[in-house]
Amino acid sequence: MEIKESIKRLQIAKNLISEIKVLEVLKKYGVPLVIGSVAQEVVCDRDIDIVIETKNLRDTSKKILYEFIENENFKKIQYGDFVKFQRRNRPKGFIINIFVDDSEGNPWEFEIWILSDIKKYKVELEELSHRSREEKNNIIIKKFRNIII
Repeated sequence: MEIKESIKRLQIAKNLISEIKVLEVLKKYGVPLVIGSVAQEVVCDRDIDIVIETKNLRDTSKKILYEFIENENFKKIQYGDFVKFQRRNRPKGFIINIFVDDSEGNPWEFEIWILSDIKKYKVELEELSHRSREEKNNIIIKKFRNIII
């Protein structure tokens, strides 16, 4: 993958977020943050990671899930309980995975984590905001050479 492709995917990701109004839905229930590769502006895979901070995890996650189901803009939705069924390397919270195709028919996945505390993600975003475009391009190159950064 070239840097041009990563930049194209970043724009598609931003368009999808806007078109299906994911953040508008989430803002009704807490403070959402786009994290991961979209926040880093180094989109290699077709996935969009979002966390939302809220107090009542279970009830809020069900309300969000219901609203996305009613939205009918997605081909598939999955729901996971990582409060009751905790896994290593996974946050304690709920996850909603939404699958959608872009305008070219390519599959995309939204991973939406509903958590009680997103401070660590806020710190990461602040650190990312200081990266230059050159640093971000180097990350893309390393990712596609299978070098873990």
